[in-house]
Formats: sequence, structure tokens, C-alpha cells
Amino acid sequence: MAKIIWSAMVGSVALLGGVILFLHYAGLGMQNSGGIAGVILILGVLSILPFPVLRLILKRRDSGDDTVPAHAAARDAGHGPEDEQKALRNMLLLAGIAEMPVMMGIVYVALGGALEWGLMLWAISLIAVLSIRPAE
Repeated sequence: MAKIIWSAMVGSVALLGGVILFLHYAGLGMQNSGGIAGVILILGVLSILPFPVLRLILKRRDSGDDTVPAHAAARDAGHGPEDEQKALRNMLLLAGIAEMPVMMGIVYVALGGALEWGLMLWAISLIAVLSIRPAE
């Protein structure tokens, strides 16, 4: 089940790259958006920063690492969902964060930003989604 959902997320991010290309080549973007496109670009790059931090936190929590606070371990001990459900929840949470740069890339290109930077944001999202592939 997790692999099917992961495959759908990868396909979704790949499709959003096509939206960036469509906006650029169809000429649907604004011509002069001022400095707002630059702000969107910076926000797009920064939006992936929580991804590795959250991934590390979830990995440590699920592995029973000692660095997790005792109250969090006690809260999850025996009362949480099955391991597969927990992994699926973590994957969906990480995928939501991983898709933020490509969304910003769409807005950036729609505001008249350069195609190369929009595709860079798409690539960041694609790499992040590919990195959360569920275990066999």
C-alpha cells in the first residue's frame, strides 16, 4: 500500500514539473512581476529546510533512540498505530513538505520567473520525494 501511495506522489511531483514547463512555453506567466518573484524563489528554496530535520526526528523517534524525550516515547509506547501505519503517516508528512518547493516553482514561473529556477525547485521536490521511498 505504501509503495502505491509513494508512486502516486512521485507521479504528482513529475506532473507538476510539466505544469512549470506549460506555464513557461504557453506564455501564461506575467511579464514584469517586480521583486515578488524573487521572494517566491527564496521561499521555495527555504521551504525544503524542514524536510531533513523532520526526517531525522521521525527516524530517531521510530527507532527508539535515546535522544527522544521520555514523554514522547511514553506517549507512543503501546498506544500508537502499527509500524506500517506509522511509516505511512511519516511518509505522507514528509511528502507534504517535499512538494512545497515545486508549488513555489509554479508560482515563481507564473509570476514571470526564469524557467531554469522553476525547474530547480521542481528538481528539489523530486529528489526529496524520491528519497522517502518506503522499505521493501
